[in-house]
Amino acid sequence: MGCCCRSLSVLHHLATSTIIERCPGQKEAIIWYDECLMRYSNRSFFSMMETTPVKFIVNPAGISATFNRIVEQTFDNEDFAAKVTDLARNITDLEISSERLYATKDINVSSSVTLHELAQCTPDIANWACKSCLLSAIKEFPIVLSYKRGGARILQPSCNIRYQMTYGGEPNGQAPAPSTTNKTSTESGSEGVKRYPRIAIVSSVIGAGLLIIIMGLCIFLKRTKRWKKEKENSQEVQLLHLRREIGEEFSKERTRGEKLVASQELSLIQLDIIRAATQNFSNECKLGEGGFGPVYRGTLADVKEIAVKRLSRTSGQGLIEFKNEVILIARLQHRNLVRLLGCCLEEHEKLLIYEYMPNKSLDVFLFDSTMGQSLDWKMRMNITFGIARGLLYLHEDSRLRIIHRDLKASNILLDGEMNPKISDFGMARIFGVNQDEANTNRVVGTYGYMAPEYAMQGLFSVKSDVFSFGVLLLEMISG
Repeated sequence: MGCCCRSLSVLHHLATSTIIERCPGQKEAIIWYDECLMRYSNRSFFSMMETTPVKFIVNPAGISATFNRIVEQTFDNEDFAAKVTDLARNITDLEISSERLYATKDINVSSSVTLHELAQCTPDIANWACKSCLLSAIKEFPIVLSYKRGGARILQPSCNIRYQMTYGGEPNGQAPAPSTTNKTSTESGSEGVKRYPRIAIVSSVIGAGLLIIIMGLCIFLKRTKRWKKEKENSQEVQLLHLRREIGEEFSKERTRGEKLVASQELSLIQLDIIRAATQNFSNECKLGEGGFGPVYRGTLADVKEIAVKRLSRTSGQGLIEFKNEVILIARLQHRNLVRLLGCCLEEHEKLLIYEYMPNKSLDVFLFDSTMGQSLDWKMRMNITFGIARGLLYLHEDSRLRIIHRDLKASNILLDGEMNPKISDFGMARIFGVNQDEANTNRVVGTYGYMAPEYAMQGLFSVKSDVFSFGVLLLEMISG
């Protein structure tokens, strides 16, 4: 819940009591105010973009009947709808470039009529999700515009957008309320004596209340700014440490006399190059989304296709997974393991760049009745053998004994010739030469593919991956 310009405690109390009264016994509910929204649910909705339910609020017919006639005279229906919609798209582009995911814009549509628009997203969602939410809201504009009102709002759980027309500087064409004249000076002395102390007391109370609110707001903004700066500094320090740790790992390789293959050297790719390749991480280039963030398809200047894994900034394990993948995959080389081309650590971005797999992942074929028909038995056997070869390399034939810990259909990528490649080493662990098993307090992976001893006790070993491979084999056979 976020509020401004009014006491947070008052709004919080009002919203809490109202939402309980209107939604008794409900597992989830949402209530909107001009200054804030309040939402509760029995499921987690943080960092999730949601566009339903949708709520429309239009200006009441009685408030601005004269102004509505002016609007109808100024625009025909199509021109009015086009003006409002175009400005909404412009403000959406402004907002996603804003750190606060909030933007406003005005346009003078005539000498006396001004169109104002506002767009806002909840700060827990990503920029691309904010844009998608607002575009979804804009699609609902034909409904609210059909009312021919001077203003309206479209409310969704993750975002809201509104427009307002003003005539002569006043909303809905209404003149400001006339000011009242104080007649105390012309009245009797006794009545004047009674009124002045009362006015002084009320003024003092209002002034003190406003002062307390302003001071509280200033303290809140100052603390928020300081917390944000500390967080940014913390992220910068973490990235610097990560760069040093990755460099140290490769230095250790060289000092031990283990010469790295040239193609496996860590390649740092500039963020501008990746943004250009993925059209600034546009939704059109998005291939899918995993537990740690989205994956995008990109095309470099030399027409080489790549897959870019963008680790989420809100993920607590993002840096750990990033380091794991860079250090592990860069030191491994096998035709049935996905190849890491490089990485990027700029402007708080954590990006991994892989070779592009045109046939996506195995689960796309296995769990789609139409595409599954293209997998004949010979192809299924070749894919199964390829996965087994890659797993054997990780367990026995590489310089490191590696336990993948998240082997599943969605982590098996397929190249243009349907050759399988194991991917996603963010959960992987390195075993010592004489080590057979290990224990962890943080069980990670996908439960359907987990060995029982790992899911219940945190024990994992080579057998854990073999169990996952067995589940995958059953899926290959049965679909």
